[in-house]
Amino acid sequence: MIAPAVSLDNLLETYQALLDKVQLYLGYINSSDFHTQCLRATPESTRIILHLKTAPSPGLTALAEKIAPWTAEYGASFLMKIL
Repeated sequence: MIAPAVSLDNLLETYQALLDKVQLYLGYINSSDFHTQCLRATPESTRIILHLKTAPSPGLTALAEKIAPWTAEYGASFLMKIL
């Protein structure tokens, strides 16, 4: 089986879309709405989880390693899980 070709532009767009989505979630996690609805939320219980169908590429793994401390600064954790 031949893996589909992925252009660098598509890869960068995908990574940027992930960063944008994480930023959106972090904005909500730090909003008054979130704190009103989730009174007992803690950094340990507040997770952003990226579900994957296959093992992540080295590039995605490297990006996740940068996302994790960023989310921690905002009171959440970032995890990748393979379905």
